[in-house]
Amino acid sequence: NERSGSMKRIITVILFGLILSISALAQKPTASPPLASKTPAPAAAPALPTVDQILDKYVQALGGKAAINKPTSRVTKGTVEIPAANLSGTLEAYEKAPNKSLTVMTLPGFGVSQQGYDGAAGWTQDPQQGLKDLKEPELGSAIRESDFYKSLRMKELYPKLVVQGKEKMGEREVYVVEATPATGYAEKMYFDA
Repeated sequence: NERSGSMKRIITVILFGLILSISALAQKPTASPPLASKTPAPAAAPALPTVDQILDKYVQALGGKAAINKPTSRVTKGTVEIPAANLSGTLEAYEKAPNKSLTVMTLPGFGVSQQGYDGAAGWTQDPQQGLKDLKEPELGSAIRESDFYKSLRMKELYPKLVVQGKEKMGEREVYVVEATPATGYAEKMYFDA
């Protein structure tokens, strides 16, 4: 469901942030032209990295292509908090290459919510809506989130990737990338500057 997808996105954003902490060091400074007057010119904003530069740093931070391709399954377990609803519980995600996933969120007082994709069909089940097949745009999102090697296939999964700028997130500066899939809604991804 949306909550488990959101949790995956949060985990992805954190990983993206860790990955690009070196990108500012990799850029070469440019020489400034001589000043024509005694009044200093306003400093030009540094050029933003390209999408390719950001994605390359992301893959490097994950250990490189060979390291990313090595595992074929993973299990992620953690806790989830929804302060607005005063809920907290557990989250478990099971993934198998190339594109199978199951996410299980257990919230005491609400119940168990699950979302799965078996490589052909997606579904969700929760105490309020029961079992239902995923349809667009949720299905497209489940397909992208279930891609085990998503970090290597970002340009295929999101045909339109645009670096929108630099923002502050907490104490850190981040590059904002708008990622638009072939179907479904555009997403914003944040990479530590």
